[in-house]
Amino acid sequence: MLEILWQDLRYGARMLLKQPGFTLIAVLTLSLGIGANAAIFSVVRGVLLRPLPFSEPERLIGIRESKVGEGHSNPLAWRSFFAFRDQAQTLEAVAAYLNWNPDVERDDGTVQVIGARVSHGYFKVMGVRPLLGRDFTPEDDKHDAPPTVMLSHELWQQMYGGAAEIVDQTLRIDGKSFAIIGVLPPVGFNGQGVGGQIGWRGIWTPFQVNEAKVQNNPGRAVRVNARLRAGVTLEQARAELETLMAGLKQAYPETHSSEVGVYATALKDYVVDPNAQRAMWVLFGAVFFVLLIACANVANLLLARAAEREKEIALRTTLGASRFGIVRQLLTESLLLSVIGATAGWLLAHWLVAAVSKFMPDVWQRMGGVRLDAGVFSFTLFLAVLTGLLFGLAPALGATKVNLNEALKSGARAISASRPRQRLRGALVALEVALALVLLVGSGLLLKSFANLRRVELGFDPDNLLTMSLRLPNSRYGEPAQRVSFFQQTLANVKQLPGVESAAICFSLLMTGEGATDPVVIEGRPPIPKGEEPVLRGGSVSADYFRTMGIAIRQGRAFTEQEVWQESNVIIVNEAFAERFFPNEDPIGKRIKVGLGDPPWSTIVGVVANHIQPGVDNLVWEEMFYPYVNTADPPLWGMNLVVKTAGDPAALTQSVVNEVRKLDRLLPIAKIKTMRALTEDALRADRFSVGLLGSFAMLALLLAAIGIYGVMAYSVTQRIQELGIRLALGATRGKVLRLVVGQGLKLALIGVAVGLITSLALTRLMKALLFGVSTTDPTIFAVITSLLTAVALLACFVPAWRATKVDPIVALRHE
Repeated sequence: MLEILWQDLRYGARMLLKQPGFTLIAVLTLSLGIGANAAIFSVVRGVLLRPLPFSEPERLIGIRESKVGEGHSNPLAWRSFFAFRDQAQTLEAVAAYLNWNPDVERDDGTVQVIGARVSHGYFKVMGVRPLLGRDFTPEDDKHDAPPTVMLSHELWQQMYGGAAEIVDQTLRIDGKSFAIIGVLPPVGFNGQGVGGQIGWRGIWTPFQVNEAKVQNNPGRAVRVNARLRAGVTLEQARAELETLMAGLKQAYPETHSSEVGVYATALKDYVVDPNAQRAMWVLFGAVFFVLLIACANVANLLLARAAEREKEIALRTTLGASRFGIVRQLLTESLLLSVIGATAGWLLAHWLVAAVSKFMPDVWQRMGGVRLDAGVFSFTLFLAVLTGLLFGLAPALGATKVNLNEALKSGARAISASRPRQRLRGALVALEVALALVLLVGSGLLLKSFANLRRVELGFDPDNLLTMSLRLPNSRYGEPAQRVSFFQQTLANVKQLPGVESAAICFSLLMTGEGATDPVVIEGRPPIPKGEEPVLRGGSVSADYFRTMGIAIRQGRAFTEQEVWQESNVIIVNEAFAERFFPNEDPIGKRIKVGLGDPPWSTIVGVVANHIQPGVDNLVWEEMFYPYVNTADPPLWGMNLVVKTAGDPAALTQSVVNEVRKLDRLLPIAKIKTMRALTEDALRADRFSVGLLGSFAMLALLLAAIGIYGVMAYSVTQRIQELGIRLALGATRGKVLRLVVGQGLKLALIGVAVGLITSLALTRLMKALLFGVSTTDPTIFAVITSLLTAVALLACFVPAWRATKVDPIVALRHE
């Protein structure tokens, strides 16, 4: 068998070398399809398929609160966490975490790091053991225990150079001294949903809450992860957690209403962003369509080549070769061709991965690494075998179905190729056109969606705006008056800088998705039904915020300086809020309550223009804005500074930073960016998806056009005698042109019809990725159908025009 295989390989290699043009075209086609698939698969595998880098990750689950109208990602109440931790028998360990961004003091200043407050047993849940020192104990988690901290491997290396004697030293965090008890190993993961982003630059401290005091807290503040007991299924754990939650509802209705439920799922589901998952699978499906089109093209090439080898195959059959042996030989050539194409594709994939990684959105990069590893290599080999069989099997089987008597005649080249082979080639062309249309429609919908997103009025002016995040350490700014004084004086100082037109502070920056969500009660109105509560974002701002950001005031007025710096009960809402809750009436003077419990009434004094948010699924939110000092919340520690400049905002960065630090040289300043850069970052994920899908669609269109052209050119070659006879009998060149073009156009239109039906079904999967575009947008479907038909017509016209130039005398002598 090895000798036969070696013989087939040598013969196949000789045949491929004998026709270098055919081999080069086939290899290039396959390398494009396989290389693009390998590159996108490396993204899908790195982000979606690779398991979390923890011990037995299949046993890790996330536990969240499920609430009508709010999905399954809400934090849990303390009482829920304690009940699950102490009573769940299906769980080996249960722990809670709360992300935070503390300030760590170093000799050269203060730096803000990523951190988390965790309950004891958290690292047991995650399956991570300290590299140095020890883990948190129940004693560390008591509310009166001395403060302790664990460091990430990266922070340990950066701050202490990897010194082993780090344990038992102290670290100043937010103005307090913490004893370092351990260092975590390098996990190599910085995704969301795991508490403090293990493996990233960060710290972990115990919660240290008084469990007796927080039991009755109605707020939901903690996210919970757990590890299943060995042999326990997720369904069993869900059933037990639902039973425990039902008991909590019955025993504590004041903190656990009937609308609240519990939801548990694999932790990986909370790590990977759902919209990113959907976009990646769409791209992977698109690039696989490109591979199918490439296979159809190569199959057509092999069918044409098989027709030319009829005499050879007939002669070998006559001399005793079995059909199995001939099919094996032809499949060996196909597999050899696909392996060469896969090798070239692997080299192309290296370049593509580098390009994709460079432009990939940050939200994708945070979820996992992208690299060409053994898994991707195995996938590429699988593609090589699969494509070899896909494009090689039908031509190999068809090539053995020859009429030996006819094939061995000197005039064996008949007027036209066999009908089964014609039908197969036609079916492959129709398949290419259908797949290309699906890709073109999908990319067209995304392109129109992205164009709509860019055309929508932002609602603010992003030009000449500098932004930065300021966070006041609690140790030095514990009193509200200290925080008010700092921000008041900072704004006054920054406004005096040359080149600064205005400055303001705000809790959440536009285009970043930052903000808080609160319940709302409107005076004189019935409660908003469960599941219909608005998503309200905005937050505390200073008096000049709307002028600085270029947000138009539609009704009423902005806040006064007195309202901003003294406790006030006024509020400003946006147009979306006013249109929903005060349709056909003036909202100015109306009163609302915002927040949990029984907050004071706030009077609406202004309505401002809407502005868009990142992503196409929540383009405009209902929003409200408070004065910095208000009756609902105490003055916040963390705020964003926005500065409107006369010229390039980046040129004033250092001057603004220096002015801010005049009041506090250790103040951590983070996220320094222009608003134009933030806006571009917010649209980066959409642009990336549109660009990739559009590239695949153009590649599919090119391959489909080549496929149609190849079939028509081969058909003309096969029909030279027939066309010569038609011309000799008086057929005009126009009739011959229409005959040949009509044949090719018929195949293309069949493909268009199949593609339209397929597109109507598949584009529904893209609904969440679109803004302002229906999944059945008639304009996109019409334009794409016309474009593809025009390209098909052009691909048919060139060989048809050549057919009209046939000399009847030469054609009648042709074999």
